[in-house]
Amino acid sequence: FKGRDGCRTPMVWDGNASNGGFSQAKPWLPVPAKHLSQAVNVQQGDETSLLEHYRRFLAFRRAHPALAKGDISFIESQGDTVAFTRRAGNEEIVCVFNLGAAPAKVDLGNRTL
Repeated sequence: FKGRDGCRTPMVWDGNASNGGFSQAKPWLPVPAKHLSQAVNVQQGDETSLLEHYRRFLAFRRAHPALAKGDISFIESQGDTVAFTRRAGNEEIVCVFNLGAAPAKVDLGNRTL
C-alpha cells in the first residue's frame, strides 16, 4: 500500500466473513489475509489477546475517574521514563512508564504505593 493506506485497512470483525465482516460492499482497500487471524471474533474471549487487554484497560479507566478527568502533575524522571499523578476527589493514581528497552528507576519521593 502506498502512503499511509496500509495503516487504514478495514477493521476485521469476522475472520470467516467476506471482507473480514467490515462491509458487504467492496472496501476502498482490501483486507490482507494475514489480518483475518486477528479478527475481533478470533480474539474475543482470549485473555491473552490485544482486544481483551484493551477491554480490561478501558474497564480500569472507567472505574477510576482520576485517569480520565483528574488533574495531572508530572513527576521529574530521567531518560526514557515518564511519570505523573492523576487526582480527582479522594483518588490519586501514580502512573510511571518506561518507554525504553532497559530497566529504569524513578524516584517517587515520599509517595506510598
